[in-house]
Amino acid sequence: MLDLVLWANESSSAVPGSTMLLLLLLFGGLHSPLVILGARAGLRAPRTEDPVYTNAIPRQIPPQHMHMHWLPTALLGGLMPFGSGCVELSIVLSSVWTQRLYFVFSFLLLMACLMAVICAEVAIVLCYFQLRREDYRWWWRSFLNTATTGLYFLAYALYYSAELQLSGGVSRVLYFGYMSAAALSLGLMTGTVGLGAAYLFVVSVYAQIRVD
Repeated sequence: MLDLVLWANESSSAVPGSTMLLLLLLFGGLHSPLVILGARAGLRAPRTEDPVYTNAIPRQIPPQHMHMHWLPTALLGGLMPFGSGCVELSIVLSSVWTQRLYFVFSFLLLMACLMAVICAEVAIVLCYFQLRREDYRWWWRSFLNTATTGLYFLAYALYYSAELQLSGGVSRVLYFGYMSAAALSLGLMTGTVGLGAAYLFVVSVYAQIRVD
């Protein structure tokens, strides 16, 4: 869609039609079969057994405090990973949009690992507080508790656009289009890390319960 905008404005940075067709062929001929094969392998894989017996009748969840609802915890959980990597993200944005050289990739890898560790810790702590309040609906909340990092990244991109002094509708569409895609990708990655960490935490905790 962004490339169509560039085509309509006859921009030299637009991807040629042959390259776009090749990407579509790669998507249909390589990506789609791999997705189908992965889905078949996942369906045939043995189901992960729950560490304890799960009651078929859902228990009543007691009233929760305001700060334990999903929105406050999600906003708080995403702020901590973003705060740990916001300085490096600002350097990356400046190198991408102002054509500056970036060469500290080792430090970027270190910051990515640090953000992943913080996402895991935040997800485990918030999941623990939620289970203590007898709220067993932790799956999507564990994902959202860290996926809102992408929302903070998008808010920072809105703030950073004022420094770039974008002129014209095309530049704004390209900037916010790419930043929205980057924020969505970051949110999916941090949310996946948080959900995986919370899942391992729940399984390890409930596996210690012995029902005699």
